[in-house]
Amino acid sequence: MLFGQYLIYVGVLKAEDVLAALDEQEARIDKFGKIAVRMRLITPARLLAVLDDQIVHRRRVGETAIALGYLTEEDVRKVLLDQKQQRRPIGALLVDRGALTEAQLRKHLADYFANPPPDSAVDRPTPTQVVR
Repeated sequence: MLFGQYLIYVGVLKAEDVLAALDEQEARIDKFGKIAVRMRLITPARLLAVLDDQIVHRRRVGETAIALGYLTEEDVRKVLLDQKQQRRPIGALLVDRGALTEAQLRKHLADYFANPPPDSAVDRPTPTQVVR
């Protein structure tokens, strides 16, 4: 169970609060193509060709760029790492949005990691991944 799910499960937040924070989290992350162009791994013209081809073959942008020979697997890993590093943790977003205070976040994080929820077999993030 992920931290946002846990907060809903224990009745701290409503699903709408967590979903709004998740939407914001997603909106803050640059798209794959934008990052690849910014990193100078692909030109804007080649990115447009990738996007056109992606529509036909229904593949992810990185997979399509590799198939067309515009990016290597290492290039795709670099872009995906950049995207991952842009992701603001859900706990921080919930505090930013006023859904939780810093003190509440710390308390619920401590509870979350000290008392694993029912489906604790699912990989959970570390405390710093939830807060940072």
